[in-house]
Amino acid sequence: MASVRATDLWRCNGPAHGAARGVDRLTDFATRTDKLQIDAAAFGGGLVAGGSVDLAHAGSAGAASHGPGGYFIFDNSGADKGTLYWDANGGSGSDAIAIAMLSTGIIAGR
Repeated sequence: MASVRATDLWRCNGPAHGAARGVDRLTDFATRTDKLQIDAAAFGGGLVAGGSVDLAHAGSAGAASHGPGGYFIFDNSGADKGTLYWDANGGSGSDAIAIAMLSTGIIAGR
C-alpha cells in the first residue's frame, strides 16, 4: 500500500488480519512521520489501549526472545528485513505472526 498524504496512520486491526489476508506491504512508510495504530483488544497478549508496546529488534522472528506477554518483533537484518511480527504469548518469537512489511531502510522504534 502506498500513501497519498504526507503523514499516514496505518491501522492494524488484529493479528488474524495478517494471517488471513497475507502481509500488508507499506511501501512508503516514513519513520518519525507515519504511525501504526494497533487495536489492543484484537491483538490481546496483555496490550492495553493507549499503553506502550514492547518491541524487539532481531535478525528474524525466531531469533527474538522476550518475557511473558505479547510483544512486537521487527526483523532488522534477516531475509525478511522490514517485517513487523506479533507474538501474543512472549518467549521465543518462533510462533510470531507477520502483520506488515515496512519500507526497507527504516529503523523501527524511533
